[in-house]
Amino acid sequence: MVLHWGWLIAIYLFLGGMGAGSYLVSFASEKGWLGDAPSLSRFGYYIAAPLVALGAGLLIFDLGQGLKKPWLILGMFLNFRSVMTWGIYILSAFIGVGLLKAYFVWTKKKAPNIIGMAGAVLAFSTCAYTGLLLAVVKAVPFWNFYLMPVIFVISALSTGLS
Repeated sequence: MVLHWGWLIAIYLFLGGMGAGSYLVSFASEKGWLGDAPSLSRFGYYIAAPLVALGAGLLIFDLGQGLKKPWLILGMFLNFRSVMTWGIYILSAFIGVGLLKAYFVWTKKKAPNIIGMAGAVLAFSTCAYTGLLLAVVKAVPFWNFYLMPVIFVISALSTGLS
């Protein structure tokens, strides 16, 4: 069996799903959709952005040339037909919004609703993006399946909840 992606990518997929899923669980708990669980509504916000940021860092290490020739990474921001380019924007925005939401929760200040909602949309996008990233790989027929993003969203929610 030939590994198309190494362990760093597998760890990123797990961390990205767990981070995005934990944000969504905290968002749902904050809205009262999961009952009255104040600690559940806080903890996910604290860990969401750092987990996704750690996973994104692993992606840079996996590039190999990314640390030797960082200008190659900048070129990835401009290829809008690439699912990976979409992911760069989604992950970057989610990490920023997730850190902002965590700051409001940490300081016990009420965050504007738009921040929480934007974070939830970006968290959902992060979950779906990782599945879409696999779904476009034609070399592995098992991965090339249109429901892969749905499977990743469900998986992220379960790891985020746990």
